[in-house]
Amino acid sequence: MNRIMQLTPPVVAAMALLFAGVPTNADGPETAANIVKVTVEADKPDTDGKQTITIKLTLKKPWRVLANPVGSKELAGGETKVSIAGKSKPEVVKIDYPQGKLVNLRGTGDFRVYDDKTEIKAYIRRAKGDTEKLEVRIYCVPENYKKGICLLPATLKAAVP
Repeated sequence: MNRIMQLTPPVVAAMALLFAGVPTNADGPETAANIVKVTVEADKPDTDGKQTITIKLTLKKPWRVLANPVGSKELAGGETKVSIAGKSKPEVVKIDYPQGKLVNLRGTGDFRVYDDKTEIKAYIRRAKGDTEKLEVRIYCVPENYKKGICLLPATLKAAVP
């Protein structure tokens, strides 16, 4: 005997709880840290304390993160953002984000993402003679478009060499 179940909001909510899960791989739960590899390179500060920092993001396929700017008001809160921190509080002069790849998602429209490999350049000014260690922080929201899942927003950290 065939039965038809009406998909009312309570039924949908119960199904979501039943089938919800944390994305996993062979090593355990997927996290931003094992999806987005961050490496940092830096020039030596010049005599005025100006320094260029290159942040390289390498994403595990088929994951991606939202570009900056993302090009969509609805997705702006998830844009990838870089900040530089340290005891001496360096001045961030400029951060150059690449344009990102244009994609289209039905219902969302056009927006830009970073996938595979991306380089972001940060230009900072340190106090003269400052040699304190700095930390790069990258805010991102990894998304696996093939599985249709997003992880929670994360802030990844990497030391400036």
